[in-house]
Amino acid sequence: MASITIKWHGPRLFTPFWDPASSVYSDSLAWQPGIYLWTFPEDGAYWINYVGIAHAKSIASRQSEHLGTFLSGNYLFYLSSELRVGDVTCAYRPSEGHEKYIKKLPELVQQLQLMQIFFAPLDSEKALLERIESGLITSLRDQGGQILKRLANERLSRHRKHDEATLDVGFESSSALIGMPTRIVV
Repeated sequence: MASITIKWHGPRLFTPFWDPASSVYSDSLAWQPGIYLWTFPEDGAYWINYVGIAHAKSIASRQSEHLGTFLSGNYLFYLSSELRVGDVTCAYRPSEGHEKYIKKLPELVQQLQLMQIFFAPLDSEKALLERIESGLITSLRDQGGQILKRLANERLSRHRKHDEATLDVGFESSSALIGMPTRIVV
């Protein structure tokens, strides 16, 4: 079985608005394809809200797309007061319409200020990135409790096909990522 080790870089701010030098866009490694995590701080650690990949573009470019989707009211977002204590309570869903979006926009701004990105450059084929992403989501889900409740990923991208070799994936980070496994097999 082949193995790789993925090193998480971060935390980096999701947006460049408040401190451009600390944003994901200021890190040259973020201008490569790879895997990323949306996280929120909690007692010196970070809890994971979302796992994603960037395969046809860079991680930073993918965050720009996400930011545009947030700002156009097409993503749900949370009450910032709850995020600060490690909870996820929906403030807005896209199906609730423009009026509620405008009313709740301050919550989105606060959420974007709190969000921290961790990322791992990995120039690999889309299928492998999707397998790692799905394996990580599955590992987080399997832990249940708060880790599952905080995770926004609703579906998996891809599992290993029977004719594909298994891959042992290790994870390293200089920051504490709540629920992050040290290894998964995809």
